[in-house]
Amino acid sequence: MASKIHQFILSLIVRKMKLEGYEIIAYDGDYSKIENMALKIPFKIMRHRPDIIGISLDKSKICIGEVKTNSDLRSGRTKEEFVDFASIGDAVGKSIKLIIGAPKSSNHLLFKIITELKLQNNNNIEYIIVPEELFANA
Repeated sequence: MASKIHQFILSLIVRKMKLEGYEIIAYDGDYSKIENMALKIPFKIMRHRPDIIGISLDKSKICIGEVKTNSDLRSGRTKEEFVDFASIGDAVGKSIKLIIGAPKSSNHLLFKIITELKLQNNNNIEYIIVPEELFANA
């Protein structure tokens, strides 16, 4: 089960996706806390299953959301996920955006990993960095 902090950051990714015109089609968590509807768990993208998947209303664009906490960023799996999710657009010839959400305290480690993976110039990756003060009620 995802932590409250993970769920909180995931809900911010949902909000961003919706504001950008994406319909949420798959969600790994309790989506009923956001909307009163059931969603399927996301399908695997290459080797891993993302936290959330959205699709534009005209079905031309896909958005993947992934939350990483401090402990998540220390795993080798996280690097694989970033590579898979950031490169899938090239593989399928579609516009695919990746939104990564993380606590502010993870900022340095997150961008160190992004740089190690040579993804720092990838314009399809966006970030939501959340200050810990917002977790007080999460």
